Amino acid sequence: MLRYQPHIDGLRAVAVLLVILHHLGDWAGMGGGYVGVDVFFVISGYLITSVVKAEIEQCTFTIGGFYKRRVIRLAPAYFLVLVATTVAALVWMLPAELAEYSRSAAASSVFLANFFMWREVGGYFGVSADTVPLLHLWSLAVEEQYYLFWPFFLLVVTRLLKRRVMPYLLVALVIGGVAVSEWGVQKYPAAAYYLLPTRFYELMVGSLLAYLPAVAARAAVSNVLAGAGAMLVLYAGFTFNRETPFPGLAALVPVLGTALLIRCGEGTWVGRLLSTRPATQMGLISYPAYLWHWPILVFLGLNQIEVTRDVGLAVLVSTFVLSWLTWKFVELPARAFRNRSPRRVVVLGAGLPVFAVCLAAWMLVAANGLPARFPESLNKKSEALLAHPNRLRGRCNEGPPTSPLPPDKCILGRAGGPVDFLLVGDSHANHFTGFLDELGKDANLRGYDMTRSNTPFLPGVDRWHMRNGAEEHHEAFVPRNRYVSSLLASNHYRVVVLAGNYTGFADGEIIRAGDLTGEKALASGLRNAILEAKASAEKVVIITTIPLLTAGLSDCSLRSERFDTELDCTLDRRHHEERAAAAGRIIESMRREFTDVVWVEPEVLMCSENLCETELDGVPLYKDQGHLNDYGSRLLARRLLSRCGNPLNRVNSIGFLCGDK
Repeated sequence: MLRYQPHIDGLRAVAVLLVILHHLGDWAGMGGGYVGVDVFFVISGYLITSVVKAEIEQCTFTIGGFYKRRVIRLAPAYFLVLVATTVAALVWMLPAELAEYSRSAAASSVFLANFFMWREVGGYFGVSADTVPLLHLWSLAVEEQYYLFWPFFLLVVTRLLKRRVMPYLLVALVIGGVAVSEWGVQKYPAAAYYLLPTRFYELMVGSLLAYLPAVAARAAVSNVLAGAGAMLVLYAGFTFNRETPFPGLAALVPVLGTALLIRCGEGTWVGRLLSTRPATQMGLISYPAYLWHWPILVFLGLNQIEVTRDVGLAVLVSTFVLSWLTWKFVELPARAFRNRSPRRVVVLGAGLPVFAVCLAAWMLVAANGLPARFPESLNKKSEALLAHPNRLRGRCNEGPPTSPLPPDKCILGRAGGPVDFLLVGDSHANHFTGFLDELGKDANLRGYDMTRSNTPFLPGVDRWHMRNGAEEHHEAFVPRNRYVSSLLASNHYRVVVLAGNYTGFADGEIIRAGDLTGEKALASGLRNAILEAKASAEKVVIITTIPLLTAGLSDCSLRSERFDTELDCTLDRRHHEERAAAAGRIIESMRREFTDVVWVEPEVLMCSENLCETELDGVPLYKDQGHLNDYGSRLLARRLLSRCGNPLNRVNSIGFLCGDK
């Protein structure tokens, strides 16, 4: 039996507070509080591996016994929160939201939440993430995926290798894991955040601690090391933010800090603080606290309740009250099942709840989210807002910069035949995939969607980000543009369509083209893009940037109807024109220079003399402040066709511009 170490329970309390304070918002001052999950990973790796190691050495370990303990530890609180969250979803979620939630619940019940969140939600810090009640369960999925193979690995390696070799093997695996994690952060940031291959080294650091030999260190040394560990964890919590590339090398800060606290903390001044009764009691309920806090915050948001300081404190109190009740009346009684057979515990404690959750999820999805609960107009708005082009197009908008999916995987317009037109650009080109799919079908042309977030086609331009107050080079920008250039040079298309966030790149993005910066760099890159496209195609079409919204406008019409409030859901056209002024100057210059290029300006379809609409025919156009949803994208295409014809058709006059004045 593993000896109880109270400072580890106190460390659990720190971990869950970091996460909750981070989720409460900026007022809590914990921008990097998400590292609490990494603290949990290291603790879990250490405790679980310590128990398995001891049992293997004593020849008492069984796979059935291991998974019985996992079910008893995790399942009662986990499925209680799933049930409670599902009840809340039935009350407050619109049909499209409920169907999406149901899919996430099914994935979460079989510990595949991390895959679901990666594929369907995208970045952990994205705007849409705040509306996903089970988002936080990705971390539990990572843990359980680790423990699917870890006990088998230990059994095999223990039999094949001498005991003293094990620490060296684990060190090698940790080093390899760090390298994989950093590579993933650079190449696939969203996947790297959620998936096991880029996270396993954090659990393995904990596992490594279980295999390190005991060393008697002087009290002064232990105090210094434990203090350093605490400083590393708190430093990450206070100074990291959503712009920090994570996990990768950055995760080493909280991971190593946690390792030092576990290894050296007992008996030190830090250990004594962590071993106080309030800290250990909070640690005991840290697991249900982690489960409860996020759904509470999501449903507050769905009901338009802002998480102010007072509301945040109420969330904290509610979370810990629910957590204590869960621990007292669910988790503690569940320990009585320790005397039951592994098969019985796994089947009744995991298999049956999983079946029930998946069945309920299937029924809710099959019922289209029970639309009769709300007016049809509200359901229609909800469906549109959740129709994210980047999700619908999948890896056509992501993946390595120089090896995108092939044309047969990213089709626009006509389903078969050779590729007639090519779409290149960033996510602001991606949101026109519905638009161009409609135009392609109307013109009987087949298109190839080859967009990639954050990389508009601007040959000769390089890009930087500001991260933590310093410029950081965008590693994928130039390689992607070079790839597009090579594709254009080696192929001929009837039409090449260019689109991108030209408004943003003209005003605020850090771009350089040799000695040129800002507007001049953008003009140089756009000119190069047009020249290369013209050399490859019979016609070049450029779609300018849509009006970028102010906060709260993308779902304004839904909120106005849902909560029966009179909200102005239009954008002042002057705001759009002021924001797009720099890009407008460049576009006007390019239009005069390239008179044979086809220009399509979405604002002509969306704006009157004074206002820009955020919905058409009762359907929201946007998915967030800067991107169209798929429904909106297609609605704009139909409006374009009815008003101006199809810019992809060869019969259109050169220089076609819908609404040219």
